Amino acid sequence: MNQQFTKVRSIKDITIFSSFIIAGIILTTLSLGMGATLAGCTLIIIGVTLALILKSAYREANNPGIYHRRELFFEPQHKNELLRAMEHNPAKLSLNEEGKGLSIRLDLYYNAASSKAFLQLFEYIPYEYVAVSRVVECDKNKIEQIIE
Repeated sequence: MNQQFTKVRSIKDITIFSSFIIAGIILTTLSLGMGATLAGCTLIIIGVTLALILKSAYREANNPGIYHRRELFFEPQHKNELLRAMEHNPAKLSLNEEGKGLSIRLDLYYNAASSKAFLQLFEYIPYEYVAVSRVVECDKNKIEQIIE
C-alpha cells in the first residue's frame, strides 16, 4: 500500500486569497482617489500571488478527502522505538521526547471527517529527509492524543 499525498488548497486558503482579491476590486472600483486605487491594485496582486502559491492541505491520490499534516521531530536514538510503535501499536507513540531534535521526523496525515490517519517516519540525511518506513494506516481515534 503506497499512499501519495499531494498539496492542495483548503477552504481556508481559498477564503484568504479571495478576500484579498475582493477587497482589491472594491477599492479600485470606488472612486476614493489614487491612493485607494493603488492599494486596491496591490491587494489584487497579493491575492493572485497567494492563489498561485498557497496550498496548506493534502489529498491522497485515491481518496477525494482533504487531509491535514502534523510534523513531529525527534532525536535519532528514538528511531527504532518509533518504528516499533508505528508498526505494532500507534497508540503507544510517546511524545515525551518530541521537539528535542530534528534528525527524525514523523509525518501524521489525518482527516477531520473520517477515522483514517496515516503515519510515516523520515530520517534526515544531509540536505533532505528520506523515508525510513512505509506509510502506516491507523485509526484516528487511537492516536487522538498525538493529533491535538
